[in-house]
Amino acid sequence: MSHKYLTVEECSELLKKYDTPPHVIRHCEAVADAAVRLAAALNEKGSHLDIELIRGQL
Repeated sequence: MSHKYLTVEECSELLKKYDTPPHVIRHCEAVADAAVRLAAALNEKGSHLDIELIRGQL
């Protein structure tokens, strides 16, 4: 892994590898989506958040 964060695909692979229940996966996806929306809104107001880092943390 040459990047500084897990990709969405890598996160999905880990969730499957450890038999994460579907409802927990849906929750993780919802939290990640909310975090990306919040970060984007904050960036519009002058913050400098790394959206790719946030998105990768599914």
